[in-house]
Amino acid sequence: MERPTDNYRTAVKLAQQMAAHPSGWLVVQGGLGSGKTQLLQAVLSTMAGKVVRPQTTAELLFRLRSHITDDDYEMRFQGMCDGSFLALDDLGVERPTDWGVETLGLLINWRYARRLPTMITTNCDYKAMCERVGDRVADRVFETKQNLVRIVTLDVQSFRTGERP
Repeated sequence: MERPTDNYRTAVKLAQQMAAHPSGWLVVQGGLGSGKTQLLQAVLSTMAGKVVRPQTTAELLFRLRSHITDDDYEMRFQGMCDGSFLALDDLGVERPTDWGVETLGLLINWRYARRLPTMITTNCDYKAMCERVGDRVADRVFETKQNLVRIVTLDVQSFRTGERP
């Protein structure tokens, strides 16, 4: 097995900080099987005090869309926007639809503008994120000039297959 890289150690340290004192945004980028979801799960479990399985962005959009005709849809969506912590696992993997791209744009822009604690995992780089969910979302997810977003890239072999992405 490959030794942990400095980036992996940095990711673990930033995840621990996020779990202890949620603030800003943490974006963990890396290939398949690099441990992104496990880091997110550790953060969520620490916050909840029990094992929590992260919900992928595709699952989040699916569940939200299933309530689109409900009277409380707006309240549900606003709860995601204003929540004390938002976790988006595998952002950019979901099949892009106009509704999904618009919804993610609204959600991410809202949280970004209010600097609300958010953790995102993705295997997309900036260009791929632009292609999948639009320039506006990618601009906020990969922003590094406003001292809000911390990005760490996991360049390790897959924990599942042992292959490099």
